[in-house]
Amino acid sequence: MPNPSVIHPQSPKIPHHLALADLYIQIGQPKIYEIEPKINDDYVPDVYTRLDTPIIVELQRTVISQKKMQAKVEAFVDSFYRKQHDARTLWIVSDYVYNVKVPEGFNIVQKPILEAVI
Repeated sequence: MPNPSVIHPQSPKIPHHLALADLYIQIGQPKIYEIEPKINDDYVPDVYTRLDTPIIVELQRTVISQKKMQAKVEAFVDSFYRKQHDARTLWIVSDYVYNVKVPEGFNIVQKPILEAVI
């Protein structure tokens, strides 16, 4: 391990990435599970995976504003229309339920963190 460490031991990224690892295990260790894929310069979701169908995952450990989450949803939809990914389902893993809208033909799944990863 480099000295000094590249990641600070108290970094909020550590629990976030551990939750992504837990989610990977919980959903059966799919063959495709890309963490933080760079869809485009404006949109980097937490995960792109394929279960029965392609899915984009936003794992939100802290509450963000409705406006910020709606912006993530809009970036998800826009990047689909630009053919930058093939997922029509956005899975929001959070203890907070966001009131977000998507166009017809897209799906939003919202589950609490503990329900999704334990």
